[in-house]
Amino acid sequence: MDDLTWRLVGFRRRPRRGPFFDRFVSSERLERETTLTREFLWLALAAMTRWVFHRSAQVESPALLLGRILELSIDGLSDPLWPVFRFKTREEALSLTSNAIVAYVVAKPADQGAGVFHHRISPILDDREHGVWLARSVMLCAGPQSVLSGAGLALDSVVGPGQIAAPSLSDERLYSPLAQKLLAAVSS
Repeated sequence: MDDLTWRLVGFRRRPRRGPFFDRFVSSERLERETTLTREFLWLALAAMTRWVFHRSAQVESPALLLGRILELSIDGLSDPLWPVFRFKTREEALSLTSNAIVAYVVAKPADQGAGVFHHRISPILDDREHGVWLARSVMLCAGPQSVLSGAGLALDSVVGPGQIAAPSLSDERLYSPLAQKLLAAVSS
């Protein structure tokens, strides 16, 4: 979620404020930034879910690997990340994340993520913005600098062709079933 991604959707740069300064921003702007930040996260996680699914022969345990990715994305390493995305609870973060990833991964073909993205952000758009945002959605989801294509390429460059050992989960009861559900959604 670098400045380039934010420029693709019409911002000068990525918003950089902490909770203290959020109170000085209009609620409409804060809602727009929150929605976009969450959608960027979910786009990237959907791309990673597809990547894990398509590398299942390479991965020791696809559900365990995806579960660990999800766990790091929600719970972080030492401090939870879900408050950064302005979720009220961890459960809300998990529920909304699961639903969003399923919406993106069931889009066939994969480049239909632009339509899903546009539909999901529609509530924060003014009537006159829909056309512009449809074009931005295509650039973000299907263009050469798309989040969906970039995540897979980044993972390929880091992992390489060898066997992938899945790290252990700290909360396997929660993340392993969620990962299995998401991998099943890709296959459907």
